[in-house]
Amino acid sequence: MRENNMNYRGLNFLLLSGLLTLANPILAEEVIKKDVNAYLCEANTQHQLGEYDAAFASYTEVIKLDSQEASAYNNRGIIYYARGEYGLALADFEQGLALEPDNVYLANNRLVVKYELGEKEEVKEELRELLGLHSGIAEIYNNLGAVYYELGDYDTALKGYAIALKLNPDLVNIYYNGGILYSVLGDNEQAMKGYTKAIELEPELAAAYYNRGAIYEQLGDEQQAGEDYDKAIGLNLKDEKVINNRGVIYYRAGEYERAGGHFEKVIELNPELPEGYNNRGAVYYNLGEYEEALRDYNQALKLNPEVGEIYYNRGLVYAMLGEKEKAIAEVEKAGEIFGNQENLAGNEQVEIFLAALRNGEGKISSPMAILSPPHQVIWAMIEINKFYCK
Repeated sequence: MRENNMNYRGLNFLLLSGLLTLANPILAEEVIKKDVNAYLCEANTQHQLGEYDAAFASYTEVIKLDSQEASAYNNRGIIYYARGEYGLALADFEQGLALEPDNVYLANNRLVVKYELGEKEEVKEELRELLGLHSGIAEIYNNLGAVYYELGDYDTALKGYAIALKLNPDLVNIYYNGGILYSVLGDNEQAMKGYTKAIELEPELAAAYYNRGAIYEQLGDEQQAGEDYDKAIGLNLKDEKVINNRGVIYYRAGEYERAGGHFEKVIELNPELPEGYNNRGAVYYNLGEYEEALRDYNQALKLNPEVGEIYYNRGLVYAMLGEKEKAIAEVEKAGEIFGNQENLAGNEQVEIFLAALRNGEGKISSPMAILSPPHQVIWAMIEINKFYCK
């Protein structure tokens, strides 16, 4: 069988496309099997074209016509997974495995869902067992590396990615996941190489542009970071993280109106994300709209009361409103959080601010904008025999 890569958010999925052998002489059964083949052909084509709702309906029709077709359960399970319906995805993968207990692709996909359901240690052990039976599948090594990464065992994760790379040097997810790992290890050069190679292999991988942009930003190259963020936004208009970070670059450049527009969009897309409110509050502060800024900081702290930057920023507002004691209390709270995080830069700003409040010494900085974190591991989906339509 021929294998082809397809990327999804989540662990490696192995997409099966089955072809029924028309061997039964009974005409009615032949007609049913022809219909099954037609729906499978249509479903796999729709899946490849990204027409997931249509593909879902076609796979469901296959299951109605032939409840023994394991590939239809597998492929429909993948769509359930992409929708975040993990329970239904797991049920489909387990039904497929009941029909084909030795099917490595179904076994892999079942473990993906179990991972999302929080069974990380169990998934790690089952993936290792799966590799004992099928040691030549790059995607499973990639998955194992991803699990070890999530568990904080970076050395073992790197080994898993290295083996996957030897087995399939064109698997884009290995380079992307390697970029994430090297970034955590502080090796920005290797991380940059990983993301750049991932983009070379898959130019529409928005997450790679976003994460590479975050590295450019760390390195102080905000122009290149902005270009990568713009590319990511162009590929995914609903990614609140990249929209937030693009807004931060505008904010730092003093382009408050453009920054504010981005933060408004972040809040629209995800009203539970504290960065959106904090950063819009920073824009309001710089425009002299202190009451609006205070409302946004209050909302941000309701969503996450453990962010030092928000207390610092709220302290700035209280200072501008003449409420000195409140301002000092806020900034001291920020210092406590920064101390626990070993955030030296944050603590330095706190000391400057407190000196200015207490003694009139030093210059108070502008509010701190908060960047969204990089995207985490994304994984490959494998389609097998995508096209065998007759």
